[in-house]
Amino acid sequence: MLVQDDEPLADLTQVVDVFLEQNLIQQCTAFLLDALKNNREDQGHLQTRLLEMNLMQAPQYEAIVICSSSEVLMNFIFEVGGSQMKSLYDSELAKQPKDSSLISIPSSGEIQSKTLYFLPWKPHTDMNLLRQSIEKFVSDAIQQLLNDNLHTIAFPAIGCGKSGCSVDIVAKSMVDEGNRQSKLHKDISISFIIQPERTDIFDKFKKYIDSLQVADRGTARAEIEPKISTAIENGLIEVEKGDITKQSVS
Repeated sequence: MLVQDDEPLADLTQVVDVFLEQNLIQQCTAFLLDALKNNREDQGHLQTRLLEMNLMQAPQYEAIVICSSSEVLMNFIFEVGGSQMKSLYDSELAKQPKDSSLISIPSSGEIQSKTLYFLPWKPHTDMNLLRQSIEKFVSDAIQQLLNDNLHTIAFPAIGCGKSGCSVDIVAKSMVDEGNRQSKLHKDISISFIIQPERTDIFDKFKKYIDSLQVADRGTARAEIEPKISTAIENGLIEVEKGDITKQSVS
């Protein structure tokens, strides 16, 4: 083994360089996910590199939803998006100072999507309010997608990190609202992007997407790990393992 729980047995940067020289992105990703599992401060540059090197290997979506209440995600987005993105976001924020405002800006830097939707969201201890806030998060982003005449969108699994929200409620609320929106609006495809190491979250989303197939025997379904998808009308709802910042569009 090249990595132990306490100290790596080899220079991780050199190992990564060897993987990338051979264009072994998938293998390098798997290696780094294991090597960085202890979340050490001195490995922050490798965590950033893990995200960056996958930007060009991502599935294709026209819009990516960013939870603007997540400081960690926002910092990374501005890092890979460049100063132009930060300036544009700040400019739009000044025009729409309300916390509830969705900010839409074109992608820049290394982020390979057409547009980014910055949407604030805060957890609730009341379960009904939590469900309602999650459903609104999804519906507001999809309404902007329709306004922009776009068709494909990727969401993060909000509330499953430091917020400590029930993964079951988050998954069910997001999938149910995605399903409702897909039936209301034809030809949209909705994806929920789950961090590769969070199999618990992925499994919950899979459970509820699978239940859509049971409810509607007429839909077509593909199940190829690490992606689960169900056709809804002329669109698609799917969950896949990945990183929300890695998604791209042609």
